[in-house]
Amino acid sequence: LATRAAGRQYLAVLKADVDHLGRLFSRGLAVREDGSTGSRITLSRVMAASRSLDWFFTRWLPQFLRAEYPNTYTVYAGGDDLLLVGPWNQVLDLAEAMETKLRRYLAGNPAITWSAGVAICPPHTPIHLAVEGADRLLEQAKDADALGRAGQGRNQVACLGTVLPWKHFTAALAEARRLAGWVSNGILSAGMLRTLMWAAREALRWVPHLAYQISRLAAPEAQQKEEWNKALAWLVNLKEKGLSDLPADQISELDTLRLVADYAAYFSWRREEHGQTEQT
Repeated sequence: LATRAAGRQYLAVLKADVDHLGRLFSRGLAVREDGSTGSRITLSRVMAASRSLDWFFTRWLPQFLRAEYPNTYTVYAGGDDLLLVGPWNQVLDLAEAMETKLRRYLAGNPAITWSAGVAICPPHTPIHLAVEGADRLLEQAKDADALGRAGQGRNQVACLGTVLPWKHFTAALAEARRLAGWVSNGILSAGMLRTLMWAAREALRWVPHLAYQISRLAAPEAQQKEEWNKALAWLVNLKEKGLSDLPADQISELDTLRLVADYAAYFSWRREEHGQTEQT
């Protein structure tokens, strides 16, 4: 499976489940259409809700994987939870796609959410250790938010050292793919990517260094000029965000930078530059 990954030949283990399922059955079914509460909890309603969720994971999901993500292996999927293994970048794409599909299946119902942990690991990692890593990340997604506040979790995904609500994960993944393209196409250097990876871990100490690196950028050939300008604007915006006072409760590009930079590093990794085999 790992050989089918983009860039670095690593696997990802995705573990996920529906949030507050017990509370959903005990309280959610007691809400009437007018918003009031009452005795609407019946055995038939609970069974119908349970069957609907089970159908998504046991019937729809396997068909979707076969059609769109054939390299993904299902360890188990049923009830309200699942465990999947596949090439690292495809599993991240799958997590994003599943959030979109589940929202649509639930008709956008905000009361039903899910959380996931995605552990990325070398291909020869013992499966029980990879699953333990994914389980710890799932607990992080359920316990804390992207700003580190305990008890603010759920409806999130944890991966690549970052915990994000699904909507921010989708935006961060788009940024990560864009940065990966810039590095892979030589618009931004591996040195700049290393600066961004360091910046994601060093808080405000990285701002002067990033400003220095930006000043050293040289314009590429004419055919890459447009993308280079976009990359430069993105870097300058990142630097400005690092210098500004952002609201304490607002998730910004700085909070997603570790995921964005690490994804780009995995994606742009080339075997011919690091030897022909992974060291695991």
